Amino acid sequence: MIPKALDYFEKIYLHRSLNKACVELGISQPALSKSLRALELEVGAPLFIRRSWGLEPTKFGQAFRAHSLAISKQYQSLERDVHALLNAQLGSVQIGANLGAATNLIPESILALATVRPGIRMSLVEGLYEDLVGGVISGSLDIAVTTATTLELPTVLLSEPLFEDPFVIAMAKSHPLSNFVLEGNGDVLLGYPWVLPSDQGILRPRVVELFSRLGARAPVPRVETVSFAALLELMCAGHYLTMQPLSVMKSRLASPHLTWIDDPALTIARTITCIRHRSRELSPAADEFYDVLKGAAQKIRVRNSR
Repeated sequence: MIPKALDYFEKIYLHRSLNKACVELGISQPALSKSLRALELEVGAPLFIRRSWGLEPTKFGQAFRAHSLAISKQYQSLERDVHALLNAQLGSVQIGANLGAATNLIPESILALATVRPGIRMSLVEGLYEDLVGGVISGSLDIAVTTATTLELPTVLLSEPLFEDPFVIAMAKSHPLSNFVLEGNGDVLLGYPWVLPSDQGILRPRVVELFSRLGARAPVPRVETVSFAALLELMCAGHYLTMQPLSVMKSRLASPHLTWIDDPALTIARTITCIRHRSRELSPAADEFYDVLKGAAQKIRVRNSR
């Protein structure tokens, strides 16, 4: 379903040869040459330079390919939606999320949408902020839900805040610090093993800032992981401490087993945002998911305020 001009261009770009591209496409060389000339006229610049060994992409050809790949992904997404509609379904939506959002907000949204639109197919990808932003730009993701950062968002994207979801110090309900009240500095918190993500993410520097305000050194994690399943087992089995989003602590998975220190001085502010493309219309399925997502975020705002 990808436009022929883009498909022809891609084969020429990959093979660097009209003859080899013709063989793969199953068309004549004059037809392929005519298509390339028409495309270059429409773009207004040469896309390839003829060399003794074949065709070399110009700087215009390299720039054109980056956009053609993004357009091709959009056509593939359109093809999936059309196929779904032809099969009495309601399309598909590709969602990206970081760990904190995927643990609570995204499952609630998926369950809510599946109740009213059971035919919609949903794909969820977890990733870091940079990967999610890149996915929305390329078109491989319709929507990304992630933690807001101080990084400047590319101008082609829109970011909408969904709810405030601070990180809190979490532990098992049986932990000796389950009723902890901060008095003086936070050195007592360093007397227990910690589980934290790697220092490549955005949380660890914030933990250092938090303990610096308390007049204490930051905890050195005994275990580094972003696996919530592993974290839950560790927390329930021992005296581990960690930082978790408040919404996760109030979720059905965590609330029977874990608790947290309810003290503003021991929290790290965090805003969850939804990122989508500024000029690209959402598909009907993605648009429905977007509406459900905002509704689920409102429910979390209410829960977190209690």
